[in-house]
Amino acid sequence: MVEMETKTGKIGPPPFLAAAVERLIPGPRRGLISGDWYESYVSPRGYIRKAARAIPVIVADEVRRTFNLAFVTGEACVLYISFAGARLLPLLAVIAAVIAVLTVREAYLDPARRSQQEAATHGIVGSTAAFLSQVLLGIAAPSLTLPYGMMIRGAAISLMMMSAWRLVFYLKTTPADEPGAARRAVRESYSATRRMNILWVTACIVLIFTSTEAVPATIKGRDFLFVFIPLVVLFVAYRLKLNVPDRTAGMSGPLHLSGDPYKQELSVKRDMLWTPGRSADSGVPWSACLEVLFFVLLALPLCIAVWRWWSGDPAAWLVDWFQVGANFGAFVSLLVLWLYIKRLNRKMVNALQEMIDAANRELQAEQKK
Repeated sequence: MVEMETKTGKIGPPPFLAAAVERLIPGPRRGLISGDWYESYVSPRGYIRKAARAIPVIVADEVRRTFNLAFVTGEACVLYISFAGARLLPLLAVIAAVIAVLTVREAYLDPARRSQQEAATHGIVGSTAAFLSQVLLGIAAPSLTLPYGMMIRGAAISLMMMSAWRLVFYLKTTPADEPGAARRAVRESYSATRRMNILWVTACIVLIFTSTEAVPATIKGRDFLFVFIPLVVLFVAYRLKLNVPDRTAGMSGPLHLSGDPYKQELSVKRDMLWTPGRSADSGVPWSACLEVLFFVLLALPLCIAVWRWWSGDPAAWLVDWFQVGANFGAFVSLLVLWLYIKRLNRKMVNALQEMIDAANRELQAEQKK
């Protein structure tokens, strides 16, 4: 009997059962845990019971470890933009379902998998989760489903934007020892930063339009001003934050076709990024002042809605409070993301400037020869 128990303890679970349980274990812990369970295997029933008790705890622990608030906030903004115009409760249902699925999926991924193919898969999984959530809600709570046309439009937009967001946030840099790694890394990082800027501006434009719709105008022409003025302020702030173009790059010495075009390309990329700066004629940080003004204008329709309610204005009954609440959440998210985006732009500008300085040193060394 003792000999039989010893043999049984050395026999692992059936291959199909071991493979199924292994797939349910998050990737970073899969090898270690599945190996331990294999060694302690006694019977299929005990193996399944152990997996049923342990896997939820392991997944929850991995979710806590891999959860990134900035990334999830960006995903929520992307989904809000994709399904803009939807009623609040159906919109929140879609966002919650997609975020939940993608958060759990993140726990199962190998941290090294940050490729473009993985970013595309991320968007596909998110859009599929949105569709499946609508199927389940159509059965359980039809009132929380989105119109078919809006669902198709939102899924298509979110597919592209979630893929781009993941690619930007988890951009994988090229190993420094590869040929041409530095130039390739700069090119990829610059493209990612530019996409981040465009995504943020697009979200602001959507918020501007939906806020004016949620708070109906009582004065003729108000909506035009609430849309036009913030866009002008944003454009002027961006222009003031641009670096002054380096028009003298490569003019102090003889022209080297192999080096100067590369340095000029770096200068143009640096000059197009959104970086802190001051007016050329004044020490006043006008760009920072306009930045604050833009956020004030962005929040103004929401503040008007609150004022109508606070003052007992009859026009408060016309306000779409659900949309106002959703827009307030989007406003806070955009404000938080803006801090990250500015830091990303500043980091990219510093990297480009270092490469420009290196190119200048190489040019000076060639001139001395």
